[in-house]
Amino acid sequence: MFGRITRSEVTRRRLLTAGAAGAGAAARAYKLLRDLVRTDRLAPNMFDLHPPFQIDGNFGATAGIAEMLLHSHNGELHLLPALPSAWPTGQVAGLRGRGGYTVGVSWAGGQADEFLVRADRDGTVKLRARLFTGSYTIVDVVDGTTPVTTRPESDVVQLAVRAGHTYRAARPGATPSPTLSATPTVSPTVSTSPTVSPSSSPPQSGARAVYAVTNSWPGGFQGEVTVIAGSSPIRGWTVSWTFPDGQVINQMWGGSHTQSGAKVTVANVAHNGALPAGGSASFGFIATLTGANNPPSDIDCTTT
Repeated sequence: MFGRITRSEVTRRRLLTAGAAGAGAAARAYKLLRDLVRTDRLAPNMFDLHPPFQIDGNFGATAGIAEMLLHSHNGELHLLPALPSAWPTGQVAGLRGRGGYTVGVSWAGGQADEFLVRADRDGTVKLRARLFTGSYTIVDVVDGTTPVTTRPESDVVQLAVRAGHTYRAARPGATPSPTLSATPTVSPTVSTSPTVSPSSSPPQSGARAVYAVTNSWPGGFQGEVTVIAGSSPIRGWTVSWTFPDGQVINQMWGGSHTQSGAKVTVANVAHNGALPAGGSASFGFIATLTGANNPPSDIDCTTT
């Protein structure tokens, strides 16, 4: 990434600025997002596949979505600045705005129903939204009071806020969403463990390799092989195996591979060949398949 800008970085920058592009911003931002979220550009786990993998594409997508729902530039919070027509109904919680604000938003029919803004500190905040061009209500949900507001512009309200208080702006008659909060709650998630095959069985002092399937989907899978040095340090390694079901590797990182039919050979790259006694290095790959995905039984690891 030094000295050049990758496709992923270009996408990230475009998404971050698309919401501020004026007329047509929502449609443009949504198109850029769809250009990135494609099966040929993302792995099934949503990792960006710009070879071999670049996290800036994933950061750009999530940051771009946040920018489409909240701007916090120019000393104000701009709520739903670039909501695309493809998202007519939804809600989001936990967006962070400059100045110490946490924002939740609920909308339906392409129009905002409810905004929640929680302040980290005492001060004055400006809120910009189409909601404020019509009828609306604002209330401090902590003590039930109605804050005093001013109208610097037709779609902007300004009000004094207190640290730890949440302010709800809503269209008249909108029912408070029971699931919307300015501060999101986090639920524990359960992840599946990778399927690990038996490793190679070297002599006591030798190195070994452990093969694992870390993700799978119809027609393909992601694998990882870990090389573990034995009782002596090594300067380099080569791992080989035979796929039992015709699997074909089409992308690899952390190793240099060749495949002839079912036979695969992988050598270390410059940064991960030398290992201390007991040390380890790993490489990963994405492969295609047309049937079963049984692991190889003949994993061999040789070292120098």
